[in-house]
Amino acid sequence: MVERQSVRRMRSAGAMGATAIVGVLLVQVAAIVMLSLVVGDSWRPFIRLLAMSIGLVAIAIVLFLYLRVARPAERRWGEMILRLEESRERFSSMFDFHPDAVAVISESGRIVRTNGMLERVSQYRAEELEGARLEMLASAQDAIEHVGFGQPLFSEVSLTFDAAMRTKTGSSVMMHVDTVPMRVRGRLEGVYVIARDVTHERELEFRESVQRERLRSLARIAALHAGSVDRQITETLEYAMRTLELQGATVSRIQGDQVRITHSVGDSIPVGTAFPFGESYTRHVFGTNKIVAFWDHDNEFRGDAAHARWGWGSLIAVTAFADGVAVGGLALMSRRTRSRAFEEADLDFARIAATMIGASLARENREDELEEIAYVDAVTRLPNRRYAMDQLRLAIARAERSGEQVVVYFVDLDGFKAINDEYGHAVGDEFLAITATRLRAVLREGDVVARVGGDEFLVMQITSLDDANAMRLGERLIEAASERVPLDDRQSLRVGASIGIAAYPKDADTAEDLLDRADQAMYASKRAGKGVATRVT
Repeated sequence: MVERQSVRRMRSAGAMGATAIVGVLLVQVAAIVMLSLVVGDSWRPFIRLLAMSIGLVAIAIVLFLYLRVARPAERRWGEMILRLEESRERFSSMFDFHPDAVAVISESGRIVRTNGMLERVSQYRAEELEGARLEMLASAQDAIEHVGFGQPLFSEVSLTFDAAMRTKTGSSVMMHVDTVPMRVRGRLEGVYVIARDVTHERELEFRESVQRERLRSLARIAALHAGSVDRQITETLEYAMRTLELQGATVSRIQGDQVRITHSVGDSIPVGTAFPFGESYTRHVFGTNKIVAFWDHDNEFRGDAAHARWGWGSLIAVTAFADGVAVGGLALMSRRTRSRAFEEADLDFARIAATMIGASLARENREDELEEIAYVDAVTRLPNRRYAMDQLRLAIARAERSGEQVVVYFVDLDGFKAINDEYGHAVGDEFLAITATRLRAVLREGDVVARVGGDEFLVMQITSLDDANAMRLGERLIEAASERVPLDDRQSLRVGASIGIAAYPKDADTAEDLLDRADQAMYASKRAGKGVATRVT
């Protein structure tokens, strides 16, 4: 608009100069003609000369005014037009080569102008876009909701929003849109639209939000089931299986060259199943942070021994670490193939789930160690007094229901103190360990033998046998405890044993009373000369 006004003003200035010159010439001609008619012939040359002089002066004045006034104005207008042209080129360069998609939209909602980036993103040519309505680029949902590409664009203020752009091929591209009102003489004539493709950014943000939610869910599982390692692992497996849309999940322990399934959910390998390490997928990544993952039968493990045995259609396998040591593996599997490949976020999630399961396994290891400290004698590896009393209470409760009896044998080694005093505690400990093994060999599976004191052992069995059979077992225990124990190639050691026998419900009603009665019978054996078994009386 300003450019057109400048051109009109330049033309007006030129026309005024030309009109002035023509007017002066016409006045001069009219003056000569009039004076020629009035004066005589002798004055006519003078009059012509005077008229010509006046005309020349007028022309000179007009030329002077043109050169001093009109010409500079014309030059200024020319410079202004040049600057306007340069500004237009700069705007065009910025518009056409802007790294974002840019468009000018008229107040009627039609596309007036586009840049190259909008053409590349939308896959339309400029001639297809210009003149078309903006709704051509709006996704169906945006068109319905009038959000983004639609009427709300035409506002007196700048807007910022995300909207889905529909391309020529029908695909959808998520765009971050900024609008700038285009006002001319106080009236809104349209808007500038600047849009940036944020599809990848939004996908990353979505994946991060999904991953955060997955982590929160794993943390909730760990917190809710902090009191039970088994429940914690099982719930983690079930959540991981559902999240990755698979059918089963297992946790395995590596024991030598064997893999044993310790936890299992869904359609997977049953708990207790053991198979060679060479037939496990985990062996490919065991002890590393790498991962085995495939989602259909066309995978790199088709000829693998593990695939030949199990034949899963989809699988993720990763090492489980406990206290920094690789102890087993997490496997998530499906007999059917997935409709799509695993994403990197899925693999990261499996690693995190394996880390949490590894932490649970480490806790289980510590609990086992604490339980061993609490219930196992360090010298003989037999149960200790605390464990024996717990088992005795359970045995009495069972016998009360079944009508059987619980027989307790209190075994005290005769002469063991002398071995400790003469040969030292190291030899004494080894002697006790060998004796414990021999006592255990006499008993049936399910019977309990425990070390309850320095040289004292407790044997317990649930039985329906009579007193005579109980006495025969007592004699066999004395024989086992009295065998010689080799000290070295030339020397061996030997002790005897005194045993007291008591039975529930005949001799006592509680575990404590039963042990006390057996202890009394043991001292009766010692008074009787040692090396005998005595039934409580």
